[in-house]
Amino acid sequence: KAVFLANHGLLTIGDDIVDAFNIAEMVEFCAEIYYKVKCIGEPTVLNKNQMEEVHVRFETYGQK
Repeated sequence: KAVFLANHGLLTIGDDIVDAFNIAEMVEFCAEIYYKVKCIGEPTVLNKNQMEEVHVRFETYGQK
């Protein structure tokens, strides 16, 4: 629900303005993290299988 337009910037859509704004905040937060990581080195991007494993592990993360 988000796209970067060349020479324009970020465009988001949502069910309503609040949803679209929340998506924009999430994209901006991820971009900030990526920028900071790039400043200290080359980030390792997880492949699809690795991301699926992360999702499975986070289903019970922090639960007792």
